[in-house]
Amino acid sequence: MTGGVASDLHLTVGSSWTVGGVTRKVTGIAANPQNLLDEFALVAPGQVTAPTQVTVLFDAPGVSASWSGSPTGRTCRPAPIT
Repeated sequence: MTGGVASDLHLTVGSSWTVGGVTRKVTGIAANPQNLLDEFALVAPGQVTAPTQVTVLFDAPGVSASWSGSPTGRTCRPAPIT
């Protein structure tokens, strides 16, 4: 999660955070280098059983990426961050 989210929730690396009866451990502080005001938390794949939104960020010049599946069942084809 970002430093802002951690601060708002009074969490630090190693803290436990319980939401909806599920406890997760804070393992690191992250940031979006293109928007340091962006607030988010990352979890391992499969940790959110019914996601409503997924954002994929990557930077792989010259590499074409595509996959099938999303929270809505639609096919996603991301574009590289420019």
